[in-house]
Amino acid sequence: MSALDTIVAAVLPSVLAQRGVAITYHRGATEIALTAIPGRTDWAAGDTQIGTPAIAWESRDYLFAAASLAGFDLTTPQRGDYVTEGNRRYDVMAPANLQHWRYTDPGRQWIRVHTKLTESA
Repeated sequence: MSALDTIVAAVLPSVLAQRGVAITYHRGATEIALTAIPGRTDWAAGDTQIGTPAIAWESRDYLFAAASLAGFDLTTPQRGDYVTEGNRRYDVMAPANLQHWRYTDPGRQWIRVHTKLTESA
């Protein structure tokens, strides 16, 4: 285990315990209740120097242990999955066919999934 893996293994569970929110991860008929650390990513696409309009896009991100999905044979997030947090639905996606999730640490123990708000009651 690298020094970074050791730090991540020590810090993220504490952050999860203090700042985590209850979410439900959905794929088809499968629902998984888990706790995740909320975050956000600001995206920009386009190039104003060549006349392509810039598009700003903000995602609601969730950080959680990769093992949370592995236990349900879901292994990694997929487009079409979604997360509910309270009465809000966030679809798993990223703009312009960019990667919609990534591992957060070198040891691949934590996943960061990018989502977009699609429904709110």
